[in-house]
Amino acid sequence: MNAPAVTTRRWLLIGSLALNLFLIGFLAIGFFRHHEDHDRPPRPFSEMMRFMQADDHDKKGRSEHFLKHMPDQDHDALIALREKHGPALARAKAETSATRTQLRDLMQRGVRDPQQLSEALRQARDAQTRYFNETNALLLDIAGSLSDEGYRMLSEKKHPGPK
Repeated sequence: MNAPAVTTRRWLLIGSLALNLFLIGFLAIGFFRHHEDHDRPPRPFSEMMRFMQADDHDKKGRSEHFLKHMPDQDHDALIALREKHGPALARAKAETSATRTQLRDLMQRGVRDPQQLSEALRQARDAQTRYFNETNALLLDIAGSLSDEGYRMLSEKKHPGPK
């Protein structure tokens, strides 16, 4: 008679602990989600680079999200800079990725010929240099085109403040 009461109490204790853990987890998820800010870009400079490299079908998507956090007076300048530098940046980035993939493919095939590897490394370095040069040209144009507030916002590591 004593054994069923102990077993029942034991299962009630286990059930109570499981319910408490579930509720604590549920409240913790709610707490962390409440304090996340889903509306701001996490890294303004990275968002700007994605915005600049956006293709036509993405211009109204995630990349446009970046513009609403920048000062209003900078919107036209950023769009003009994207039209000027965007295609070249996207091409240079794609070329960099392609040359790295070619180098990785050579290595995966077991190629050990120094000439082939040297040529692949040179192509990857040249592509990366073109991408850096395009990025540098964009940054120089940004420095001359954006307002002080917009320029400062791009350099922040934290979220930009609300407009």
